[in-house]
Amino acid sequence: YKITAILYIKNPANADSWQFDSRLSSDDDGGNGIWLAKYHDFWNTVGYALFHSWNSGKPTIELNRQDPNKFNTIIGPDTVSIGWHTIKITRQTAGKWQLFVDGKIVGTAIDNTYLELNYLGIGRYGGFDNIIVKNEW
Repeated sequence: YKITAILYIKNPANADSWQFDSRLSSDDDGGNGIWLAKYHDFWNTVGYALFHSWNSGKPTIELNRQDPNKFNTIIGPDTVSIGWHTIKITRQTAGKWQLFVDGKIVGTAIDNTYLELNYLGIGRYGGFDNIIVKNEW
């Protein structure tokens, strides 16, 4: 069971841009993720989750809203190649989300279901690098 460490940062809602490099290989049986969560228990929480994972046998990237016991896709999934990708998500105050992969926009959505996000979690399978969290607006 391969798991990378999960990094917790208090009050990530003060930022509105999250970027990281993520690697998914052909032998990874799971995926990478970034969580913007209301609680520190990422398995039973509410917030938003970005997944770089396997979906129907293809490596994909998607942004989801995590409601209690249910994921709702708000952008994606977008099929990508195996290997490293630079993933960036942005959120404006009005709830406008954008998802970028390798500098190209994948999609835009409006969702302001959860405004208070207290934790940032990064981890799972694969590899991570170059994590950037900042305020752009």
